[in-house]
Amino acid sequence: MKKRLSASYAALLAVVAALLVALSYSPVPAQASTVDLAVGQASRYGTASGLRNAIAVYDRASGTYWGAGDTERVYGSASVMKVFIATYLLLSGQMKGTVAAQAYDMIVRSNDADATALWPRALGTRLEPWIARHYGISDLGSPNTRAGTWGNTHITAHGMVLFYAAVKADPKVAPWLLNAMRHAQPVAADGTHQFFGIPSATSSYAVKQGWADGSADRARTTTVNTTGFVGSDRYIVVVLSEAAANGSVNAQGLNTAQAAVVTRMAQMVMPNGAIDNPLSHDPVGSFDASTVSHDQVSLAGWAEDPDAPSTSIRVDVYSDGKGIASLTTNVNRPDVNRAFGITGTHGFQTTVALPNGTHSVCIYAINVSSGTGNSMLNCRTVVVRTAPIGSLDQVQVVGNTNQVHIAGWAYDPDASDASSSVAVYVDGKGVDLSVPTTFPRPDVNAHYAITGLHGFDLTVTLPDGTHSVCVYALNVGAGSGNPGLGCQPVAIHMRVPIGSLDIAQVLGRTGLVSLRGWALDPDAPTSVSQVAAYDDNAGAPAYGLTTTLRTDVNRVYATSGTHGYDLSVPIPAGVHRVCVYAINIGAATGNPAIGCATVNVPAAAPVGAFDTVTALGTDGTVQISGWAFDPDLPASSVQIAAYDGSHGIGWLPATSVTRSDVNRIYGITGAHGFVDTLNLAPGSHSVCLYAINIGAARANTFLGCRPVSVAAPGAVTAVPAVPRETAPIAPVSASPNPSPTSTAPTPTPTVTPVPADRPVVTPTPVTGAATSTAATSTG
Repeated sequence: MKKRLSASYAALLAVVAALLVALSYSPVPAQASTVDLAVGQASRYGTASGLRNAIAVYDRASGTYWGAGDTERVYGSASVMKVFIATYLLLSGQMKGTVAAQAYDMIVRSNDADATALWPRALGTRLEPWIARHYGISDLGSPNTRAGTWGNTHITAHGMVLFYAAVKADPKVAPWLLNAMRHAQPVAADGTHQFFGIPSATSSYAVKQGWADGSADRARTTTVNTTGFVGSDRYIVVVLSEAAANGSVNAQGLNTAQAAVVTRMAQMVMPNGAIDNPLSHDPVGSFDASTVSHDQVSLAGWAEDPDAPSTSIRVDVYSDGKGIASLTTNVNRPDVNRAFGITGTHGFQTTVALPNGTHSVCIYAINVSSGTGNSMLNCRTVVVRTAPIGSLDQVQVVGNTNQVHIAGWAYDPDASDASSSVAVYVDGKGVDLSVPTTFPRPDVNAHYAITGLHGFDLTVTLPDGTHSVCVYALNVGAGSGNPGLGCQPVAIHMRVPIGSLDIAQVLGRTGLVSLRGWALDPDAPTSVSQVAAYDDNAGAPAYGLTTTLRTDVNRVYATSGTHGYDLSVPIPAGVHRVCVYAINIGAATGNPAIGCATVNVPAAAPVGAFDTVTALGTDGTVQISGWAFDPDLPASSVQIAAYDGSHGIGWLPATSVTRSDVNRIYGITGAHGFVDTLNLAPGSHSVCLYAINIGAARANTFLGCRPVSVAAPGAVTAVPAVPRETAPIAPVSASPNPSPTSTAPTPTPTVTPVPADRPVVTPTPVTGAATSTAATSTG
């Protein structure tokens, strides 16, 4: 953007103009001969001429960057930022019709009116940050700080060369934008001669210029920028400058004296109209071919030095980083001479001997004059085969075992169609010193154009732990040595189960202890596991399965399946040490304890239920049924006392009916059901039952009352009164709310070895899972 400053600065400008004109005629120094020197010299010349400046040059072919001056500081962009507007319009799909025509004129003739019209379409003040983010350029610049002044957009020289490099590689932007930049006109839309800088320094360019006396942040400062591509788009050149406004500022806002300095700076960067890249003085050439015959390797190619195009030059050969030969280009290569328009002998050919194995062979052309140094023509991988070759393809544990499968291939180039042998070592010790290659490997035969059997495949047994398996090919031909085909680590894990006893909770006075936690066998991580619970005062364990989903365990161990257990185990009254063991189902041995807890089981009153009371006919007979047992003696029968209201009416015989549902739910044995009759007088009755305690507790359990009506007369059989010391004084609830007496924390799962005094548990099938919420396992 071009804008004239206020006339109020006229007096000051006259003084500054005189100084700037004087500085603009600073003597021009002798021209530097390389890019880095030229860029630095040009920047210093600009500084001596009164310009704050930045110069950046980028070689797209080599990725080399040169910079001098304030390349990281921001400058006012002036009309250079118009390339941002065009880029956004192209990327957003707006470049068509009238918009495309305006954008083309904006670039080719630097038309400010077109830029003002298109700027809102291109995000306005948000444009520069958008471009920086889109191409990932952290130091492109910053938005304008003067409201409505697009030419005040800030740019850096370093950021602009990166922007142009990114645009050149962008197929959505480069064709249109570079075409417009190549067609830049000498005279801008406002009448300014805009071919200062790059267009005045070279004949091959694609440019976008910028000038203004209102673009910079500082008042009374003029901006002159020249940017673009040169040398068939190989190089990107950016020259940014600011200077004090003076009498050289014309009606279009161009400081003509400043523009003259910028032109001279561009000419210094491009002496003789081109970038004087030192790389253009280095030797060039090609490593064309390498041919192997046994241990002899033939090498061929060409090389020439641009500074001595008709002279033969030296070529050095390196193998694996070590020099092995030096020769001179003494082979005629008319194709090279024709392509470069030169004379002389520039081809080379030689043969070198290399040992068995794979080698990296590199060839260097030795520089004879100026430039950066010697040129590496190329490197080639050369394989010399005089000893056996092959590969250790697989070392893998077979399932959940300690068997290791080993497979691969080998053959001897001196007997390529015959089977050979390999030796297998584990941890440095031979385990099979002559394994024949008796398996077909059509892939190997096809790759090496051979026949025969060259694959080996075997299985070895290894102990627990981590091992190194190595295989060696045994030489059968003229070569020497048995080369290693490779080594691979393998880990044998005979892993015992892991788990945790998270909660051990006494369920009130029921005589039951709830055990909850988790277990899994790493050798079968998705399978249901079995656990065994031991009470220190009892020999037989209670078994259970991990049938509860534990998402926390699955997440930690990256597995699936159900690994939680929930057991209700009958334990006699008193203090007990309860331990849970995980039963191994994999290849390892041992059933580790996964947790123990101390529980205090209170003396438990009987538990039970009064199920039915039914009048049988009209003779006063009623039938009573239910069940009861004493948790302190869970296998024994108990007696039932019957009351009519508050009057004792008799004893029922001890429980003698098998109740498999009760036994299953509570994990007990014995006969705990009762079905019996009583004789009652005619009328309505409330029959109440009590289970008589036979264990350590001093309480009988009220089982409940049920109404019954006797319709016909019937004699009531006299029964002895219930002794007062055994009759209940007050009903005792059969289902008190359980309260924990021992709670195990939930630690990070660890493996605990089986104690020496605990016998190994043999897994026992678990059947008939309970449906009651009071128990989830069988006894």
